[in-house]
Formats: sequence, C-alpha cells, structure tokens
Amino acid sequence: MFDRLLVPTDGSDVAQNATEYATGLARRFGAEIHLVWVLSEWSPPLGVALPDDTVLTEAAEEFLTEAREAALAEGLDVETAILETDDGVTDALLDYAADSDIEAIVMGTEGRTGLDRLTLGSTTESVLRQSELPVFTVRAETERDRPTFDRILAPTDGSKPSLAAVDHAASLAVATGATLDILHVIEPAPGWDGVGTATLNDALEDAGENTLDAAVDRVTDLGVSKVERSLVWGVPHSAILKHAQKTGADCIVMGTRGRSGLTAELLGSVTQRVVRRSPVPVVGLHGPKDEEQGEE
Repeated sequence: MFDRLLVPTDGSDVAQNATEYATGLARRFGAEIHLVWVLSEWSPPLGVALPDDTVLTEAAEEFLTEAREAALAEGLDVETAILETDDGVTDALLDYAADSDIEAIVMGTEGRTGLDRLTLGSTTESVLRQSELPVFTVRAETERDRPTFDRILAPTDGSKPSLAAVDHAASLAVATGATLDILHVIEPAPGWDGVGTATLNDALEDAGENTLDAAVDRVTDLGVSKVERSLVWGVPHSAILKHAQKTGADCIVMGTRGRSGLTAELLGSVTQRVVRRSPVPVVGLHGPKDEEQGEE
C-alpha cells in the first residue's frame, strides 16, 4: 500500500506524535520513512531564540540523527534530510516528496515554528490543499503505536475530490481487510420560493441515496468485500465526527475540495474542522483540480 512515507518534523511533541504514527504505518506496510526537517530564516527549532544558521542546522542534525538511530533499532528503513528554503515550507516538502517518490505524508496538526507551527491555517492545511498524495493528520489523542484499520470512514458528496478519497479509502480497505463505511451527510434545507421544506428534504434524501448507491458500486468494483453505507442528517463536520465515534472508525478519509453535499466547502470548512477535532487520523486527499471538476 505504501512504500515510502514522508514525515516532516520540527522536534516538537506534536511532530513526534506524527513520527510515532508513521512508524506504526511503516511496520504495518513495510514502508521506508523519510524524516525531513525544513529550515527557513524565521523558524528557530527547539525553543532556541533567534539562532544563527549554524545553530539551526546543528540542532536539526542532532535531532534527526537520534530519530534515525531509534528507527533503525526497530528494524525500519529510514532516510533523513534537512531542507533549506526561502520559498516556503510547503513547496520544499512537496518538491522533496516528488523527487523521492513519496506515497503518503504524515503530519501533526499543531506545533511550533520549526514547520510554520504545523497548525491548520499554515503548513498542514497548505500541504492538505496542495498535495496530490494522501496526507495523514495526527493529533495528540491518536492511537499512534499500533495503527489499526478495522473500520474506515469515507464521507462523500459525489464530487470528484470526494470520489478520489473514496477510491483511496477502498484501496486502504482492500490492503487491510477493513470494513469501509461510506457516509453522506445532509443538512436540512429551509423552504424557499414557495417550495416546502419537506419537499426539499425529500429531494436531498433521494440525491443522497443515489450518491451512496454510486459510491458503493464504485468500491465494490474496486474489490472491497465489506461495505456499509450511512445517510445521516446534521451539520456536516459534527455529523462526521459523531458518526466516526459511534461506529468506532479507525480513520477518516476525506477529499480536500468538494461541493454542496458536504456544505459546499469540503476542506474550506468541513475537512478542516474534522481534522482539528478528530481523535482518529484523518487522511486528506487533494483530488482533481478545479478545472477538472468542471468537466463533470
């Protein structure tokens, strides 16, 4: 499923959480880990106040050496790199991923300045928006040592980005033998232009069922043997998190762009909020470019 994983780090506890989860993924899939520290002129690591370039580099080298030795001691294949850039952390990471044939990226969702604070709204969100690779986001609450994939949740609104995520979730389910739960969330509609609320909601429910039918057929054709479908009403990000908790999902796979089935803003609002709050890893998938969506 994955042969090479990229793990950006800045030496923070949150970045370490991502490293621990990536280590578990590497054990499971036999993957090689690439630990990468990005240096920029405004990113002092490990609490050092305004260090010069030599101090920055030495701190990064020391941390990566220790991390590499720890991974090797566990029998894992690991590569380390220090990237220096003035063009932005995200660009440096994505260029490295392309050059190294990386297949997935694992990141913490909050941190400090070594990776532009690793907060949504900065590097992690930027990587989620721009990476064409799956991006695993990991919070402190995530079970990190032994990642499990008994149950995978894939919300969909029928758009190309969400279907790209469904396809990836299907591949992950096939590789792990997981149950794939495909979810469609409907927000109750207000009445407008003389059309009653009940009539609009009935139409939304019919459209949701059609979306689920198509997604189930899609993943069945991709070889998933255990598929469930769920249609729920509510505020999308809250409904997704509630459903994940209720069903015991081990991870959530979501597109990073979309349209109105998940409130018109699949990453701009919904995915971002799910990533910020989910105790289980969220796998973001960039999906097609906007102009490709227009070809539907």
